[in-house]
Amino acid sequence: MLLEIDGEGRCSFLDKEGTNVQFSYDDGKTALVYGTPRTDGYIAKAEAVRDFLNGKAGLDGTYAIIKIDKNKRVEVHTDPFAMHKVFVSQHADRGDNKKMLLSTQVGSIVARMGQWSFDKKGLSQYLYLGFTLNDRTLFDNVRSLSGGHAYRFKTGKVLSKPLPEHIKAVTSRKDFVSRFNDHVSNSAGERPVLPVTGGIDSRMVLSAFIKKGMEPTLYTHGNPSSQDFTISQRIAEETGLEHIRVPLGKNFIHSIPSLLNGLSGGLDFKVNPLYYPHIPHGWGRIPRECTYFTTTGGGVFRDHIGNMGQTTPASLKRYATSLVNHMACPVPERMETNLNRRAFLKDEMILSLASLGTTDAYRLGNGFLLKERVGNFASHMLKLAGQSFFTATPFLQTDFLRHSQGLLAEKKRGGLFQMDVIKQNAPQLAKIPFDSGRSFPGNTAGEKVNAKLYRLGWMARCGVNRLAGRDILSAAFVKYPRWYRTYHQKMFTNMARQGGVLASIPQRTIEAALEDYAADNDRYFPFSVVR
Repeated sequence: MLLEIDGEGRCSFLDKEGTNVQFSYDDGKTALVYGTPRTDGYIAKAEAVRDFLNGKAGLDGTYAIIKIDKNKRVEVHTDPFAMHKVFVSQHADRGDNKKMLLSTQVGSIVARMGQWSFDKKGLSQYLYLGFTLNDRTLFDNVRSLSGGHAYRFKTGKVLSKPLPEHIKAVTSRKDFVSRFNDHVSNSAGERPVLPVTGGIDSRMVLSAFIKKGMEPTLYTHGNPSSQDFTISQRIAEETGLEHIRVPLGKNFIHSIPSLLNGLSGGLDFKVNPLYYPHIPHGWGRIPRECTYFTTTGGGVFRDHIGNMGQTTPASLKRYATSLVNHMACPVPERMETNLNRRAFLKDEMILSLASLGTTDAYRLGNGFLLKERVGNFASHMLKLAGQSFFTATPFLQTDFLRHSQGLLAEKKRGGLFQMDVIKQNAPQLAKIPFDSGRSFPGNTAGEKVNAKLYRLGWMARCGVNRLAGRDILSAAFVKYPRWYRTYHQKMFTNMARQGGVLASIPQRTIEAALEDYAADNDRYFPFSVVR
C-alpha cells in the first residue's frame, strides 16, 4: 500500500497492494485494514472495525487501519504496541515539502522518493543491534508511527492523539489462562499449523490446543541433530499429532542469498533480515489454506533482560549504558580505535526508556524488550508470513502483553509463569525436556546450520566463509559490524539488480550512498580489516 498525502491532508492511492479488507461505512467513509485485527480471538468483522474507528469499542491483534473520509482526508489507527508497522515520509517531494508518502512498507516509499540517503544513526543502530530504535528506519525522513494512536496529516506534519483504552485488563493467572486458551481456540480456523521447537513458547501454545481438545499440525524446521528436532519429534509422538519436519542441511547455507532477495519485498528496514531466511525455507511444505501460528513475543513472559544490575528507581543513563553493553555486537578491543558506539546508541536508548513512563529497573527491561525488539521483529515476521498464510499471534494480544509487563520478576524467572500455564493445561507436556537454547550437537560447518540462528557469529564463520570460498572472517572478527555492512551492501545492490522493491533506484545510487555513509562514519566504524 502506498498513499500520497497533500498539504491539506487529502490522499490519493499510488498502490493498493497488501490491503486485507476494504469497506465503506457511514456515508462515504472508507476503511482499509492491514494485518489481523481481532475480537476475542476471532478476526474482526467490518462492524467491529467501524465501531473501533468511531471510538465505541476496542480491537485486539496486530493491525494498521486507514480511514479515508468523503473529502479524501486520511487518518491512521495503529495497534497499541505497533506490531504492524506503518511508515511515513515527511519530504516525499523535494519540490514540495508539504507532500507526504504513507505505506506499510519502507521500500515502497523509498522507491517512490527517487532521491534518498541513509539515516546514519538508524543504520548504526541497525548494524550494532540488528534493529533500529524509536521511530527510526534506515532512511532519512522515513519514520515509523508509534502504537496506540490515531494519526492525521496536514501541511507536511504528523498530528497524533492517543486512542482510548477499551481492552479489559487480565485480573489473575486463572483469568489469563482462560483467555489465552480461548484466544488460541478462537483463532485456529479450520486447519491450524503450529511451529514447534524444543522451547517453552511453542509448548505453551500447544498446551492451550490440548486443553481445548484440538489437534493442530506441528511443524519443525532446522538441524536434524538439534534439540529442536529431537524434542519436537518426541512431542509429536507423545501427542499423536501430525508432524511436518523440514531439515536444513548444507544446501540451506548456499540458498541464503536468494532467500534474502526473496524476502526483500516485505522488509521493514527496521530489523536485520538475517534473522529470517531459515523460516520461509520450509514453508512450501505447509498447506496454504492453514492458519499459521507464530510464537513471536513469547519472550516477554520471561526475564530476558531483567534489571541489568540496577536498583529502583533506576537512572536511565546508567540503565542505558548497561543495555548497550548487554545488547550491542561486541567489537575486538584492537578495533575500538575512535569508536564511540556507546554514545550514539546510549542517547537513543535513553529516549526509548524515557517513553516507557517508569523508573522501575525490572520494568524498564521488559518494556524495552517489548517496544524495540519484539515490536520490530514481530512486524516484519507477520508481514512475511501474511504473504502466504492467515496468521495467528497468541502472545501479541494487547491484554496479554500488558499483563506480561506487570508480572513480578520471580514469576518470570526461568519461564516459571509459562511452565505454570503448561502444567495447568497439559501436565504431560511439562514432563518432556526443554531445549537449553544453547547446545546444538552435530552442527558442523560442512553439514548443518544452527536451527535457530541464535549465533550469527557461527553463521559468519561457517556460512559466509563457505559462500566466499575462502576464509574471509576469523572467529575474532566475526561479530564486528563491518560484516553486517558488507552483507547489506550486497543485499541492496542485488535488490536493485534483480527487480526488488528498490529496482527503480539506479545501482550506482545505492553504492554511492553506502560509500558516503562509510566515509562520514569512520569515527563510528573503522572499516579496515585487522588480522
